[in-house]
Amino acid sequence: HILVDGFDVYSATNVIEDAIQGVTITAVEANPGVTESLSVGINKSAIKENLTLFVENFNALAETLDFLTKYDPETQEAGLLTGDSTTRFIETQLRRTITSAVSELTGSFTSMASLGITTQRDGTLKLDSTKLDKALNSNFDDVAELLGGENGVAKKLGTTLNNFLKTGGLISSRNNTFLSQLKDIDEQREKLELRMTSYEDRLRRQYSALDLIVANLNSTGDYISQQM
Repeated sequence: HILVDGFDVYSATNVIEDAIQGVTITAVEANPGVTESLSVGINKSAIKENLTLFVENFNALAETLDFLTKYDPETQEAGLLTGDSTTRFIETQLRRTITSAVSELTGSFTSMASLGITTQRDGTLKLDSTKLDKALNSNFDDVAELLGGENGVAKKLGTTLNNFLKTGGLISSRNNTFLSQLKDIDEQREKLELRMTSYEDRLRRQYSALDLIVANLNSTGDYISQQM
């Protein structure tokens, strides 16, 4: 039982969700007679921290993809996924989703670049904190629409990632292809081993037959020599 602005509010648990629209209150302990204040506002620093973390995580992914697909002409060594079309497609789609302008938006900010997130020469992302602060302070609603709106980058990126990661998605299908190829290789190896065993057995029998012929020829030669 809590009082919100003088009104009684009851809940079966210590979590109250209908006292203030859009606000969830968790009652930690009873403190009768003491009035607590609640401020509801925009946490711009948290948004900035999350965008910074997003840039760091994307750069870590870009580094991993580069390691798996790079080719060193000096050592002539290639990554495990060098030339793999699926890996390249995933990287291209992610970059396109992050860097392209959102055509459905008409506000002040329609792309991540307008918030200060740009692509550098090496393919990594860079966050301009000054530009982001200016965007958050000048028109927060348009920033929120770009990031988390119905047609925002987050939703588009979520859809793209889901297509990659879901059961029957791009990565799952590719993995199934690899497993199928491995199974075929195992079956081919077993068949090859059987053929090699059969071929070895035939060669041994042929060798034994030739050895017998040689022995008979030697015997015949010895007999002729004796007769001579």
